[in-house]
Amino acid sequence: MSLSLEFTEIEGNDIPENSMVGSFESYDGLSIRYGVFKPAKDGICHGTVCLFGGRSEPIEKYFETIKKLQLRGFCVTIMDWRGQGLSERLTKSRNKGHVKTFENYVKDVEVLMNKVALADCPAPYFALAHSTGANILTQYVALPSAVNMFERMVLISPFYKFDIGDKKELLIRIFSKFLTWFGMGELKATFLEGGPKELKVFDPDNLISSDRGRMKREQNIIKANLNLALGAPTFGWLNAAFDSIAKIKKRGFVAKVKTPILAIMGTEDYLVSQQAMQNIIGQISGAGLVEIDGGRHELLMENDKIVAQTWTAIDAFLPGTNH
Repeated sequence: MSLSLEFTEIEGNDIPENSMVGSFESYDGLSIRYGVFKPAKDGICHGTVCLFGGRSEPIEKYFETIKKLQLRGFCVTIMDWRGQGLSERLTKSRNKGHVKTFENYVKDVEVLMNKVALADCPAPYFALAHSTGANILTQYVALPSAVNMFERMVLISPFYKFDIGDKKELLIRIFSKFLTWFGMGELKATFLEGGPKELKVFDPDNLISSDRGRMKREQNIIKANLNLALGAPTFGWLNAAFDSIAKIKKRGFVAKVKTPILAIMGTEDYLVSQQAMQNIIGQISGAGLVEIDGGRHELLMENDKIVAQTWTAIDAFLPGTNH
């Protein structure tokens, strides 16, 4: 039985106005859920922001962000990555976060842009991507066919490397590749954190956000629709992630990126490597990096002060002086 694609609404996280939900078929026949949200202000439209979340994050998690973009006069389009949210899952267990290669994610972006954004959303086009989404978008805009797709891109906490130390990362990478090579890539890496957990007590030392309310909201979204839930990644996903990191770090790769970029990172982000962000962004012509003091990994889901600082940086960059 197919699942309903409709958005899940809870108290304190209502569906943004002027919304529609649908699905498109990926290049390899999967059903990918997406949403389009028209601007909140009649007659004012600065173009379309294509919003790309991170691993395990359903569209519903970004309702607050979408509303802020609508109020700024943007149309917004967003999708659930394959294997999560209400897009088609890739293993028999819906709880496993799996993908064979990040190139499949990149191809899904191509289809979203061609079938949804270019077809139904007003130009010009901008991108706002978080964590794993920023990794994928970095690869996408390096394609010859996409080099001029976006006028500007904002990358928040881009995932270019795990912040777990080189020795531990090497061991996990070797183990992940070994299991994948021998057909065991769908085994779950249970030592890694999955999606939102049932936390009876808010952990002030978590790596994600210092904001109790926004983290609880995400948990309540999952409670309201368990089909949105996703657990820890598989070793196959990890192998694909390590391959994507190696691709981005390869000499000359990011030189292909011509899109103006603003990267934003929190100084207290210990989930992904701050040094890797600085290194990669520093190699991209026309890219700049802003640091948010005290911010953890999810800057758009942080406490009000940090969220406001993040939006100040975004507003200074999007849509740009030409619009």
